[in-house]
Amino acid sequence: MTRLVVDAYIIPHFNDKASDDGVAGAIEKAGGRNGLDLYRRFLCERGAQDFGTVLLTEGGGNARYHLHVASVCSGKSNEFKVIQAGFYNALKTAEQNRITSIAAPAMGTGFLGELTDEQSARTMMSALHQFSLAGGKMNVQFAIYNDQAARQAFITTLDSKTYVNALDEEGLRKAQKRQNLVVTENPWIIGSTRPTNLR
Repeated sequence: MTRLVVDAYIIPHFNDKASDDGVAGAIEKAGGRNGLDLYRRFLCERGAQDFGTVLLTEGGGNARYHLHVASVCSGKSNEFKVIQAGFYNALKTAEQNRITSIAAPAMGTGFLGELTDEQSARTMMSALHQFSLAGGKMNVQFAIYNDQAARQAFITTLDSKTYVNALDEEGLRKAQKRQNLVVTENPWIIGSTRPTNLR
């Protein structure tokens, strides 16, 4: 994902501490340590956040910003909805801060993830679909490297539109309630389409 030149990277994190491995680890190695340190500092100052919360910080590497999503280890029964709401919140946060392009991993499929590739594709694309229905526009690149099965799951989900059936009314209401941003002192900006490219 760090090879992609976009406005912002989506980075999945724990709700009470920053991730050090996976996507976060790769971004740190690619020159994005500043944004990760800001997330760590935020948690030290504010404590654990609700799952689905998004924090926008300065970025590093090939992305000017980082969108930190509290989603890792939310629990097997919650992860689908948490990622759906968190990714939707990230899209809204990006839009309201004039960010026009983002790169995102297959959330929920990492070492600690509870989702299959197909479930990750469905929940993320359902959030994109809802964002699009609300008039949102975003250049989204799914960064899936060296995993043909995961890439195929995203392509199949996109082509078959199974993500439309993943729209859960209760989950959407919760996501929509989180649309409004809460702007605190700098550098903290807390936020509660269409997929255009698969990599």
